[in-house]
Amino acid sequence: MGDVVKFVSLGGSCCMIFQIIQYVGKEETFFFDWLVSNSFNDVTKVFRSHDRPEDILGGPESFSVLRFKRDKVEVKFNNLDATHSVHDVTRSSMQDSMELLLEKYKRRMKRTIDLVRGSDRLFFFRLSSDFLSDAHKENFDRAIMGINENCDYKLFCLYNKCEADSVSEDGKFVEIRLRNDDPESDDWRLFHLNWDLVFDTAVRISGSG
Repeated sequence: MGDVVKFVSLGGSCCMIFQIIQYVGKEETFFFDWLVSNSFNDVTKVFRSHDRPEDILGGPESFSVLRFKRDKVEVKFNNLDATHSVHDVTRSSMQDSMELLLEKYKRRMKRTIDLVRGSDRLFFFRLSSDFLSDAHKENFDRAIMGINENCDYKLFCLYNKCEADSVSEDGKFVEIRLRNDDPESDDWRLFHLNWDLVFDTAVRISGSG
């Protein structure tokens, strides 16, 4: 296994990659970094489609417009259940932006799959208010092992609407419950959560092998 530990966001909001960048700096952009993804099944489906990327990104018909937001267009990924882009497409040049969106996410999907195929140790992070079931975790693990059976990874499951901070570990999965004293905050960066707990836990686990 490689000595490098890569931090990779799996959504479900842009806050996750923002906080990773605050901690490790900006690196390559991966598939879920700047997408809103409300279904963990979408994450698993992307990895399961590693040898059939057209199942996710087949062409312009892979997207549909959800709504307009000032000069931006919110776009749904039609082949996923609940994943959308909120700032990639401009209203003034929507057709050109859609084509660029397709090519951009083809590159990001390939880059994400290639990372799993590689030898670096991977720490995946997902921020959500919805708890993952054992079935979610098992399906995710099968998808990753289907790409690289030697992949050395941890999935950090961050839950952002809890009454107290806590950490628990179970094999490849790390559950971090984050106390949220302001659940109605409109600050998408969620600075009021205990990010030190998240990244201190990751550093501790990275040092334990």
